[in-house]
Amino acid sequence: MYLNLPQHRLCLVNLELFIKQKIEIEIINDLERYKLLQGSLNTEKKSFFYHHIILGICQYLLYKRTNDKIVFYYTKVFEDFELFKYFNEKEVIQTINKVIKSIKTYLPVRIYDGTISFESLHYMKDINDGKFDEIVSSIKSLSNYFEKHTFSRIKQFSNKHNLTFLNQQFFNDIKTGQLIFA
Repeated sequence: MYLNLPQHRLCLVNLELFIKQKIEIEIINDLERYKLLQGSLNTEKKSFFYHHIILGICQYLLYKRTNDKIVFYYTKVFEDFELFKYFNEKEVIQTINKVIKSIKTYLPVRIYDGTISFESLHYMKDINDGKFDEIVSSIKSLSNYFEKHTFSRIKQFSNKHNLTFLNQQFFNDIKTGQLIFA
């Protein structure tokens, strides 16, 4: 799930695996608790995705102890998700993609859109493949557009999706943590 690159001051996190291992069960449990674990994904059900994915990523950033820049590596490849047993696979993937796009737009979170699998990235690192160095260089040059992330924008977003935990203090904590290792 992780690829530590201390020589580059980077810690890459496989976002799909992170969602599968750390967040998916929370989504399923809440949907089951409210008896919403059936049918198609409507707005009410999608709000659970927004809540848990955003909260999980933000908490990880707040509490992960590292001196390296945390970057979520995202390939949009979802395999063997439990959610596929309850909802249409295409709907689940579209919803997760939409949540990730919103995170990239509104929150100071580094997400890199990868074109090769995380496992291949590991392998390329192990064999000292030049392509790996190109990818790391691309990740390092990921622009830090934290100035576009203002609390007024996140407040509108959090109100729209009923994400009450995204208050100004929580937002500032995440932004500060991300800027420290910029």
